[in-house]
Amino acid sequence: ANGEQIWEEVLPATITAIQTGNLNVNDASEIAVGTEAGDVIVFNNAANIMWQTQLPEPVTQLLIVRDSLTQSPAIVAATTHRLFLVSSEHVPWIMAIYDSPIKAIYPFAQSGSSQSSLVVFTADKQVSAITLSGRRLPQWPIAIDGPPQKTLYAQELLVEEPLPKQASESFLLTTEDGTLRSLVIENGQPQLSWLLTRLGEISSLYWGDLDNDGVPDM
Repeated sequence: ANGEQIWEEVLPATITAIQTGNLNVNDASEIAVGTEAGDVIVFNNAANIMWQTQLPEPVTQLLIVRDSLTQSPAIVAATTHRLFLVSSEHVPWIMAIYDSPIKAIYPFAQSGSSQSSLVVFTADKQVSAITLSGRRLPQWPIAIDGPPQKTLYAQELLVEEPLPKQASESFLLTTEDGTLRSLVIENGQPQLSWLLTRLGEISSLYWGDLDNDGVPDM
């Protein structure tokens, strides 16, 4: 890479979300873009629009997931209070509605199930989980220490070789009072793990192996 611009596309509205992934079941990744006007537009690597659809409100976050019913790639689009699933028919339908603003969404896999799920952080100090069909999972939601400010997927293991799908997944979250908390999902069940307090205002999070010892660092 030498910094050369490959292509440019001017959109009719401000871009508010972007995600890459294999939506066409081929070897190349596509680019999904969400806008302030509610557009969800999918480009290929040559800047050609593959398809697009419209949501009734601004897009705040996009995820590329696998629809467990059709086994086809799909897009989850978040707006301020709603989650939409856009499947291969490119028609969005409402997965869930939240009273409080959605702060972040992440996919996770349930152990023993082929169905993907989402963990949803909301501004009312709640973390909930739903399947792609919109079903709320038992033992959720859970309360956290404060409205989440920064969130990060933080898997416990960092390895080069592929491993079998694990039964647990981890996330980091911060609150405005300088608290850093670990959330672990094990076999689909949430558990609040360790807690660090009085860290001051946290503006960024990183999780990775900084000293090459095989153990993640923060």
